[in-house]
Amino acid sequence: MKTQKMVWWTVPMLVAAACLVLGSPAKADTTLTDVNSTASFDTDGGLGMWDWTVDGIDHMAQQWFWYRVGPTGPEAPLANGGGLVFVGEIASNGDFDPGNENLALRYLAANGTFQIDVNFNLSGGTVGSNASDISEVITITNLTGSSLDFHFFQYSDFDLGGTVSDLSARIGVDGSGKPYVADQWDASFVMSETTENPSAAHAEVNFFANTVLALGDGGTTTLNDVLGPLGPGDLTWAFQWDFVLGPDGTFHLSKDKQVRPFIPEPMTMAGLVLGIGALAGYVRRRAA
Repeated sequence: MKTQKMVWWTVPMLVAAACLVLGSPAKADTTLTDVNSTASFDTDGGLGMWDWTVDGIDHMAQQWFWYRVGPTGPEAPLANGGGLVFVGEIASNGDFDPGNENLALRYLAANGTFQIDVNFNLSGGTVGSNASDISEVITITNLTGSSLDFHFFQYSDFDLGGTVSDLSARIGVDGSGKPYVADQWDASFVMSETTENPSAAHAEVNFFANTVLALGDGGTTTLNDVLGPLGPGDLTWAFQWDFVLGPDGTFHLSKDKQVRPFIPEPMTMAGLVLGIGALAGYVRRRAA
């Protein structure tokens, strides 16, 4: 974990952090493993996923989820406290490789009104491929007979290649103009995430740490819909889903993200070759 990124806590969480220093139990870390990849999670403390190492390179500073019920703030992370109770986790191995690659988490509203289940599946690539994939399924269940005005956020801070100063990012929209895909890249790696169902209501690309501080400032957050591309710089991005959860209803969200080596698009390479050829012709003409 990179200490320069440790601004994930809200002001109330600073009190909790002080308690940790004074000797209360440390955050619970759970690590998934598959082939060339590991992914580590703080499952109950609010930091969430804080490490995604592929072939020895850690690409992740933080990815996690915030929520709000009602039209006004504050938002809170999925964590034990802040309106939620961390019920527990199950890590499991679904293949014949060593290590667990599946993680199921459950959070319950402290007042018993809703439940949030988050499931991760890590799929590593072959050793040396520098490629890896994580799929996620989030299910939010209304446990009451009344409708809930729900707002759900995903915040992502990737440090591709373990560096923070050479990143670009953008968010793409679907046919109806709704944000659904995020891309982030540098000269060596690219990360892409696709929201399979449903697309978000709002999104933003921003410079660290504007978005995460807004989610933790105690006010009401609506992502600003600046979709980029932005960069280079230390960039983050986020999605926001707004929905009414009907009585005893459920909301399902499926996503998939991958890290892989950056390979220039063929048109980019063709343009580069043409440019080099034109430059060589110009040099020959000058020499003549």
